[in-house]
Amino acid sequence: MNESGIDEAAFIRLVERLAGAGVDSIGVLGSTGNYAYLTRAERARIVQLAVRHAGTVPVIAGIGALRTRAVQEQAEDAQQAGAAGVLLACCWRRCRTRNCRTTRCSACTGT
Repeated sequence: MNESGIDEAAFIRLVERLAGAGVDSIGVLGSTGNYAYLTRAERARIVQLAVRHAGTVPVIAGIGALRTRAVQEQAEDAQQAGAAGVLLACCWRRCRTRNCRTTRCSACTGT
């Protein structure tokens, strides 16, 4: 990734290399890295590319975001792309309220 966007060719090579190596699953957009700087469309594209080029290897998509609605949208995008599952790392700060639990529950139930 750079200012002009995602390096799709490099990402595809990485996914295909992992799949070819016989990994059990591939995680994309995890809880660290550049994912926080990507737009919704870019995140959706990453998941689409991973699923398309992973072959039979399950893809787990990170859906972390600061707002519940954004988490829900990313979960929907991951499902539409064919991801086998999602990873929700909801809090980047110490939670002293129910907000973190509420985000998790709302994302899972779609409410």
